[in-house]
Amino acid sequence: DGKAKPVPNEMRGDHIPQTQQYAVEDVLVDLLDLAARSLRLGGRLVYWLPTTYDFTDADLPRHPCLGTCANSEQPLTQKHGRRLITMEKVAEYDDAEAGAYKASSMVSASAPFARLRERMEGDELAGSLDRREKKRRKLEGCTEEGGS
Repeated sequence: DGKAKPVPNEMRGDHIPQTQQYAVEDVLVDLLDLAARSLRLGGRLVYWLPTTYDFTDADLPRHPCLGTCANSEQPLTQKHGRRLITMEKVAEYDDAEAGAYKASSMVSASAPFARLRERMEGDELAGSLDRREKKRRKLEGCTEEGGS
């Protein structure tokens, strides 16, 4: 029936709620819409966005009521990084336009960040190893050689 079952009182102490998959693009569209609804004019939203190095400013998620103030990149590995995105509310939210706002934001969800997990796990990045993984493999190689 789609309704959540209540958790019995005796099980609430260590209960972990069930989770569902929530695609990155859907999270970002919802985040931008919530910020556009909730912030006052001039208010800011700041969030981390995981990226690969082929990410460009044109790939940033957008919302008609929010403007991008800052976009700072932080490298994490040879192929992955993250960006600290700062957006400012520049227009009042109009409830009558809610559908159009979401549709506009979904257009930017087709940008490369929308398929980030697949790109990070796919063949396109299969040859890359982050520093920790390289170090682990190097240590394993030394241990195997030293142990013989």
